[in-house]
Amino acid sequence: MESLETGPCVWVVTNQNIVGFRVENLEHLGKNEASRDSKSILLPPPFDFHLTLPKRDLHPFVFDSKLFFAGGAPDFSPDPSTTMYQVSYAGGTTLDIAEVEAAAGTIPVAPTLMYECNVANIQGDAYLLAHDPMTKERRLGFWVLRSGSGSKQWHPLPPPPTLSSYGTINGTDDELPFVYLPWWESFVWKDQLFLTAFLHPNERKPAGEMLVHYVYNPEKYDEPWKRRERPFTGVGRVCASEVAAVPSLGKVGNCDVALTWLTEDHDPSYTSDVKIYALLVDKQDNLLRQECLHEGIPYSFIRHTINVNFVDLGKGKVCILIGGTKERFEIPTLNPILCVLVLKLGLVQEEQEEGQRFLSVDQVLVNRVYDITLYVVGSYDEAPQSSFLSSFKQSYSQDSISSRKRPKLASGTNPSQPRTILKQE
Repeated sequence: MESLETGPCVWVVTNQNIVGFRVENLEHLGKNEASRDSKSILLPPPFDFHLTLPKRDLHPFVFDSKLFFAGGAPDFSPDPSTTMYQVSYAGGTTLDIAEVEAAAGTIPVAPTLMYECNVANIQGDAYLLAHDPMTKERRLGFWVLRSGSGSKQWHPLPPPPTLSSYGTINGTDDELPFVYLPWWESFVWKDQLFLTAFLHPNERKPAGEMLVHYVYNPEKYDEPWKRRERPFTGVGRVCASEVAAVPSLGKVGNCDVALTWLTEDHDPSYTSDVKIYALLVDKQDNLLRQECLHEGIPYSFIRHTINVNFVDLGKGKVCILIGGTKERFEIPTLNPILCVLVLKLGLVQEEQEEGQRFLSVDQVLVNRVYDITLYVVGSYDEAPQSSFLSSFKQSYSQDSISSRKRPKLASGTNPSQPRTILKQE
């Protein structure tokens, strides 16, 4: 009898696809002996689910145990819209996708025309950050869709600070250098939403690249965002969009363990290697210690294509998804790859001393590298942008989607055809 539920899956959203590994299959992928030989042949990944999304750069979120997408842009062009999409499990290895109908009652359409956006899940609620194209400088707006509230509406919240191109915050002078095109990245840490700006100096005031962090605490929903001074720092440039907790590991004393990733650049070739780091973080999110957990994979990536996602599988097991375009000398044959690591981690229980390891890799369960060229639609930039662990029930309903756009159907394994970044202008 066909199952009415996907079962626990690691879902990976790339620039224009959503794919899924059933956990029971993921943990048996094994290992392959990859090499840096540019002529080595890699196989496509054995995904259990695959669906091509109708737009690029859609952002996933879960609400009432259902999967939705917001934002997106067709063919690399900005397309401000309030449209949202629902992905449904249709049985077997088939996923459906369709526009959410505003009057259907599943979720409301977006509260603003979305130029660029991100949606974060915190304790069942969905928090939407979006550039409002109707406001000057396309400032970031902020809303929440609360679960279990009865009234399904996007409620406005205090918006995050807006950094202008002249280094001011909401029109007030601040001690920031003159900057251009700050890039926002967001992530959830201990049920708080972190927003990080990577600021690049211009010729008028060269001050070196810097980070500016703001934090929103849902338990104090009416309070403004608070500026934080250098959380999670101490390893050089920490990739703040992927500071991920591992709750199943527990704590080291009163400290939490986080995972992140760094790149080791090879100038002037514009390629980088990826290394995975473990961070020991105190209650104030200060970095106490760090250690290199894994040397990544034996490939260099084209620098701007890299992204890494982390998924806690429970019982100390972590899935790490590393994606990007592999370094090749023949430009027409650039190919995107996906590395799937599953590590069994363990805390070092002995009394902690300065410089002592606090986390160990007890076992490498999976270490596979795959060629994902078959899944690319029009671009070789197809790294994991968001990844999460979830199981979805078969609950397809024509009442909840628009009849104007029929669902796309896609089956699972090997079709024949994990950065959440907001750019402020």
